[in-house]
Amino acid sequence: MKKKQNIILGTLLILIVTITASFSFLTKIDINPRKLKGDISSHTGSVTITCSDETIAVGESTHCILSGTSTGIISGVIGEVSNNENVRINVTKLNSNFITGENGSSINYSGAAINENVNFTIADIEVTGVSVGTGSISFGTNAVLKDDELNDVSLSSVTSNISVVTPDSNNYLSSLSVSDVNISFDREQTIYNVTVPYNVDSVTISASQESPKAFLSGTGTFGVNVGLNAKVVTVKAQNGNEREYTINITREAPVTEVSPKLSSLVIEGADIGTFESNTYSYTATVANNVSSVKIIPTLLDNRATLTGDTGVKSLSVGTNRFIIKVTTENINNSATYNITIVREKSVDSRSSIDTLSSLNVTDTKISKDFKESKNSYTAAVGYSIDSVSISATPTNSKATIKGTGKFNLKVGVNNFNIIVTAENGSINIYKITITRQAEVKNEKENKVVNTTGVKKDSDSLLKELIINNNRIQLDENTFSYKYTVLYKVETLNIDAKAKSSKSKVKISNDKKLEVGKNLITITVEAEDGSETMYVVTVVRKAEDEKLDDDSTLSSLKLGKYDIDFKPTKYTYDLTIKNEDSLDIQYKASNENSNVIITGNYDLENDSVISLIVTAEDGSTSRYIINIKKNPSILLIALIISLSVVLLAGVILAYYFLIIKKRKSKSIPKQENNIEDNGYVIQDGIILPKEEVIKENDELESFPFNDVNE
Repeated sequence: MKKKQNIILGTLLILIVTITASFSFLTKIDINPRKLKGDISSHTGSVTITCSDETIAVGESTHCILSGTSTGIISGVIGEVSNNENVRINVTKLNSNFITGENGSSINYSGAAINENVNFTIADIEVTGVSVGTGSISFGTNAVLKDDELNDVSLSSVTSNISVVTPDSNNYLSSLSVSDVNISFDREQTIYNVTVPYNVDSVTISASQESPKAFLSGTGTFGVNVGLNAKVVTVKAQNGNEREYTINITREAPVTEVSPKLSSLVIEGADIGTFESNTYSYTATVANNVSSVKIIPTLLDNRATLTGDTGVKSLSVGTNRFIIKVTTENINNSATYNITIVREKSVDSRSSIDTLSSLNVTDTKISKDFKESKNSYTAAVGYSIDSVSISATPTNSKATIKGTGKFNLKVGVNNFNIIVTAENGSINIYKITITRQAEVKNEKENKVVNTTGVKKDSDSLLKELIINNNRIQLDENTFSYKYTVLYKVETLNIDAKAKSSKSKVKISNDKKLEVGKNLITITVEAEDGSETMYVVTVVRKAEDEKLDDDSTLSSLKLGKYDIDFKPTKYTYDLTIKNEDSLDIQYKASNENSNVIITGNYDLENDSVISLIVTAEDGSTSRYIINIKKNPSILLIALIISLSVVLLAGVILAYYFLIIKKRKSKSIPKQENNIEDNGYVIQDGIILPKEEVIKENDELESFPFNDVNE
C-alpha cells in the first residue's frame, strides 16, 4: 500500500515541474494578440443599388444591381433585400466568386476572396411594377460583409426608389413603307392595297411605332407570290393592346392575255354551291331572317376590271338579283356572273282568308246575287219594311265577322258594313245598301210623299285617297286597301276626299306605326247620315327590309271558266253565257300587294274586267279580261220570229200596193167598141191588152201567185 502511494506522489510531482517549466517558457515569447470570430473588423465597407430604369409601368420589369466595396479582403456578405407594396422583386446571385449561397431575397454568400478597394457585384434584383406609385428596394439593415477572418464589416443601409406609372396605351405606327411601292400612310388607316409588277418577287416592309414603349412585329423582307399576299404589321402597346396594319400586296401575273374571269366567288350568308370560273349563273335561297349577304369576288387576272354588285347587299323578301361583270381592255373579252338569291317569306301559318261564303238580308234577294268576290250589294224594300236581319258565314271558320244582326231602316238610303277579319289580321269589307221607299199618301193620284221632308244627299263614297303623297287607286265597289312603307316611316299623312261635298270624312290616324300591320279606318258620312267604312292595312317594313317590286298575281280563277292563267300574261279573252258578274278568286304573289277589281258588274258583250295590282314600291300591273257573251236560245228565236214577220210584211205590202192598184183602174167609156179600141175583159174587169200580157208575166214570176184576194 505504501508503495502505491509513493508512485502516485511521484507522478504528481513530475506534472507540477513540467507545467511550471512550460509557463516560464511561454512568458518569455512575444505573441501577437488575435480577435475572436464575429468581432467587428477593422475594415470599412459599403453597398449600392443601381437600377437600369428609374421609371417603369405596372407590369413592366427592370433590373437593379446590388454591389459593394471594402478597404480589405471580403469573403462573404449577409443581409436581406426588401421592397414595398408597389413593386415585387426576384433576387439572383450575380458574382460567381461567392462559392456558396442560394438565389432569394435573403442573401448569405461566402467562399470568396475579393481584394480590398475593389467594386464587386453581389446580386441582380429584378423589379416588376405592381401598382402606380413609388417602389422602393432596400439593403443594409442588419447586413454585413465578412472579411478574410470572417469578421463583420459593418454596413450602412441603402435604398433605391423606382417610379411605377400607368402602362402606355399608344399602339399607333408613326411610319410605314413597302419597297418598290408608294404608300400614302395615315396612322388611322389600317388596310393598304398595293400592286407590284411580276418581276418583283420580294418586298421589304419597314415601320416605326409612335411610342418607344410599344412592341413592333411584322417588319422585314418577304417573298411574294403572283396574286394576293397579305402581310400584317402589329403594334403592341405597353398595356398589351394591339393594333394591326394589313398590307395586301398583289403581285401581277406574267404579261399574257388578260383573263376576264373570276378565280373565286364567296357569298357570306348564302350557299351558291361550288364555284367554277366558266359557270356564270348561281342561285341560293336564304331564310327570312337573313336580311343581307356579303359578295366577295376575286379576279383570276388582276389586270381585268371588276364592276357590279360587291360587298354587303341588303335582301328584300322574294327574289334578289345581283350582277358581277369582269372586263378587259378588249371590249369583246368580258364575262358576266349572275347571282339570284331568294329570301323566303316569313312563315305565318295563320289563315289569310277574309271572305264570306254566304250573305243573307231578309226581304231582299241579296243571298241569290251573292258572290264571294263581290263586295257591294244594293236592294230596295217597301215602306212597310222597317227593319232587316243580316246574317253571314265566313269562308274560313277562323275568321271573325262584325256588322251582322237586326237593324232598323229609315226611309231612304241605309248603309251597312260587314267586316271580315282573317286569322292573320287581314280585313275585307262587304257593303250593303238598302233603300226603304217613302210612304204613299194618295194612292189615286199615285203621289209619293217623302216622310223625311227635303231629300238629302246619300252619297258616302270616297273620290280620292292620298297617303304620303301617293295616290291610291280606288274602286267604288272596293272598301279595303293595302299600303306598304319602309321602316323609317313612322307616321302617315292621309288626305281623303268624298265624292259629295256634303259628306264628312273621319280618319283614325293618331298612332305611331308599328313594324308589321297597322289598321287605318276611314269613314265617310253622307248628308242623310248613311255611312261607308274603308279600311287601309298599312304594313311597316322591318329595319333591314326593302319595298318589294312584285306586282303580279300568282293565281286567278274566274268562276267556272278556265283561262289558262300565267302570272306574266296580262290579257285574256273570255266568252261567257248570260252572267251579270263573275266570281273572281285571286292571290297576289306578294301578300302586301294591293288588288282592286273594276268592271265586274252588269257584264255585256265587249265588257272589260280589270284587276289592278299595286306592289309595295308603287309599281303596278293590270290584268285585262275581255268579255264576249254567247247569244241565248230565246234571243235566237226572237231574231227568227222578227225575220219571218218582216218578210210577211214585205209580201203583203207588194200585193196591196201593186196588184190591187192595177185591178182598180177605171174602164173606158167606149164599151161597145172594147176590143176595137185595144181593150179586153178579164175576170169582169176591162184592161188594156198590153197590160194583161204584162200582168200575166209578172204574176208568173211572183213566187206567191196563189194569194187570195
